[in-house]
This record gives sequence, structure tokens and C-alpha cells, in this order.
Amino acid sequence: MPVRAEPGSANHLAMVLLPQTADREAVIGALKSAGVNPSVNFRSLHHFTWFGDNAGVGPTGLAVCGALADRAFSLPLHVGLTDADADVDRVCRELLNLLPA
Repeated sequence: MPVRAEPGSANHLAMVLLPQTADREAVIGALKSAGVNPSVNFRSLHHFTWFGDNAGVGPTGLAVCGALADRAFSLPLHVGLTDADADVDRVCRELLNLLPA
């Protein structure tokens, strides 16, 4: 995290982009079972009604955007995570244990 706020940044998010072979829903479910609460923060724009109705996106949508959005999620990032309790290390360890080698 930067020392000073950067207007327009997404520094409040700890985003993960899973490998193509990973099942995001399975990873999120396993993390939740381990007491880690990830979030899905973004959806592809073409899934929003206004964008789909007004942006002239074809029926197949936006392939790259959709592929990335389906692999992305956020890890917990808040002031309650402490180094003293090894919270950050535990979150990272839980995630790494779920990913293919």
C-alpha cells in the first residue's frame, strides 16, 4: 500500500487473477471454508444492462474481458489484518495451497 492516497487508484483491493485452469468458484469456496473471505468485485461491462443495450457489443460479448473477469477476485484487505497474527501470511498460504503447482 502506498503511504499516501492516490486519487483514482484501486489500492484498496488485493486482486488475484487465477490461472486459466483454476475454478474460481471452487477456490473461493475453499477459501471461505478456511475462514478467508474473498470477494468478487468486478463483472464484465457487457453484462450490465445499460452497457449491453447501448455499447453495440455483439452477441458473443467481449471474450478477453469475460475470460479475465471470470478468473479475478479480491483477497481480504483491511486494517484488521495483522502481521503479528500472521493473517496476511495465512491468507496467502491458503490461496497458494489451492493453486496448481
